[in-house]
Amino acid sequence: MDVFHFGPKQSLFGSYIPPSGGKPAPVVVLCYPFGQEYMRAHRAFRQVALLLNRRGLPVFRFDYWATGDSAGDAEEAALDRWVNDVGWAIEEAQRRSGQSRVRLAGLRLGATLAALATEGRSDVERLVFWDAVVRGESFVEELCRDASPRVGSTWWVHGFPMPHGLRKALASVDLRKVRFPDDAMIVQMISHSSADFDTLTETLTDHPGSAETRLVPSPSDWNYSDDVGGILIPREMVRGVVGALAD
Repeated sequence: MDVFHFGPKQSLFGSYIPPSGGKPAPVVVLCYPFGQEYMRAHRAFRQVALLLNRRGLPVFRFDYWATGDSAGDAEEAALDRWVNDVGWAIEEAQRRSGQSRVRLAGLRLGATLAALATEGRSDVERLVFWDAVVRGESFVEELCRDASPRVGSTWWVHGFPMPHGLRKALASVDLRKVRFPDDAMIVQMISHSSADFDTLTETLTDHPGSAETRLVPSPSDWNYSDDVGGILIPREMVRGVVGALAD
């Protein structure tokens, strides 16, 4: 696995696993969720990356601006910058793999960012949403319940700052209004039933390409830890996401 910085002024941190097989394969770009969910999903994402690589696919992971090991102060986080970061990650993944075909997958807010980044692109052949944030307004309401303390206009959610500008931009997001690439295959992977997931499924019936929803009952609260600090690894869902990306 290679680790490096890329993007504008080398401000983004990424990792890349080259293909393990001899045949050309589309490169997979994985998009992390936000905040504590990022921390708790890190091991699951690593497992997804390794399993995909065993299937012969190159895999690219990265940290958004002002998160993880990328540059930027956390209070400078902005939705449009994160969407652009996905675009930079796609281009870097293409450059390193030598492949023009890209498959994107994201968990929670990462799925939403991946979706937004595909608008106007023609090189993304598959999108896999893992419990995507369908309505940003609902996501901000979740953050509101967990926000403590609140310093000025910045909320702190499980130790991660959420500035007012980011909350406002998130609240306007609605995946049902996103124009996905016409030829892209879209797979919505869900761990439970919800009204938001159902409405996105209905919207995807109008997608010109292939679209489906797959229910894999599994744990989904990425902000939860048990009494000994256990980290969530929903193995059935991990296998489902890998299958949706690799098959």
